[in-house]
Amino acid sequence: MIPALIAVTLIGWLQAPTQPRVSCSVQAPSVVSRSASGVAQVGNLQLIPMECRRFARRPMPPSGQQHLLAVEAVVFQLGEAGQRTLVPSKVNPSGGGIDLEAEYVSFYLDIPIDDVERDAVAREILAELGRRAVSSTNEVERAAAAKLQGTDPRGLAQMVRQHRTGRFQVEFRMLDEGRLAGDGTFGLEVIDQGSFFDLLLRSK
Repeated sequence: MIPALIAVTLIGWLQAPTQPRVSCSVQAPSVVSRSASGVAQVGNLQLIPMECRRFARRPMPPSGQQHLLAVEAVVFQLGEAGQRTLVPSKVNPSGGGIDLEAEYVSFYLDIPIDDVERDAVAREILAELGRRAVSSTNEVERAAAAKLQGTDPRGLAQMVRQHRTGRFQVEFRMLDEGRLAGDGTFGLEVIDQGSFFDLLLRSK
């Protein structure tokens, strides 16, 4: 009985479908540098464009139209001792397709600062814009200062684009209409290049 059970298990294991090779990486223009171990480093004020690739093509459906694969991701921040902490993240799809080697999905990865820090940045921006307008010799700008004093910072906070900094491990899944088509992990480091406050006011 036991040998038969082992045989059935072995046959099932041998017949189990294997997932094709997949990879996911930051697109070159946004890579500021790389760590000593080769992990891509990006700035905390930049967009993080990603591309996941599945090195196998799905059969073409009878309709002759192939839908794009989708991507899900979860992000863990790595502590000094290697401990992992789940942090908020968001995948924003930007495209996809097929080339000679693989099917691919393009997206932007967002690893935002926490809400408290984001709201503080928004209040700082409003305060500085108000100070600048009050000291202006332009009457229109001084009138705008009065309006700024009553602005709800939560509205501006939605516009703050700033990633949290640190070392991260990203777990991703490529999906074919909800079915797993491949998965993996990759490392990412976000380095401090200032705050959204500095970026916005430098352009003023």
